[in-house]
Amino acid sequence: MSEEAFRRVKEKLRDKLGERELEQNQYWQTAYQYLCEEGILDEEGIVEGSYDDSNNWEVGIRLAAGLKRKIPAMDYWGLEKRYVCREDMELSPEAQEDLKKFYELEKSTEEYLREHIKDEPILESDCERMVENYLMYQTDLLNLTSLVEQREAMIRIETSMKSKFDAKKDPIKIGKYDLRSLEEALDKI
Repeated sequence: MSEEAFRRVKEKLRDKLGERELEQNQYWQTAYQYLCEEGILDEEGIVEGSYDDSNNWEVGIRLAAGLKRKIPAMDYWGLEKRYVCREDMELSPEAQEDLKKFYELEKSTEEYLREHIKDEPILESDCERMVENYLMYQTDLLNLTSLVEQREAMIRIETSMKSKFDAKKDPIKIGKYDLRSLEEALDKI
C-alpha cells in the first residue's frame, strides 16, 4: 500500500477543508471518494460496491478518522449537524450559529438544574428525567430540529449534566438489598 497515495488523499482533504468545513457525513463520503480515486481501497480488495455497503463505509470512516488527525481537523457538534473543520480554519457563520444554539440550550439546562438541584446529590436517572422534562416542556427544542436531532441533543446534554452535577449511579436493588453498595464495599477489601 502506497504511503504516497495516503499523503495525496490527506492533501486533497486538507484542501477541501480549506474551502470551508464539511458536514460529518459529507466528510466521510468525500474521504471515501478520494481513497477510491487513489486506488487505496481497490488494492485491498475492499471496494465491491458503493459507499452505502456497510463494509465499505466502515473501512472508509476508519481511514477518514485517521486522516482527520493527520490533517489536523476537529469535530464540532451543533444542534442540528456535526461538522469537520481544519484546526487552522474558522467555522462558517452558519456552523457557528448551529453550535451557538446547542451551547445556549446546554447552558440554560445547566442553569435550570442548578436552580432546582442546588448542592444536593442527584442520581443519574433523576438528572436524566429533569433534563428531558426541561428540554421537552420549557424550551423550543421540539420546534428547532428533527426527532433524531432532538434525541441526540438530549443525550449529549444529559451526559454533560450528569458529569457537571456529579450524578451518582442509581442503586441496583434486589429485594431490600442495594447490590451496588454491597459490591463497592466488596471491591474495597
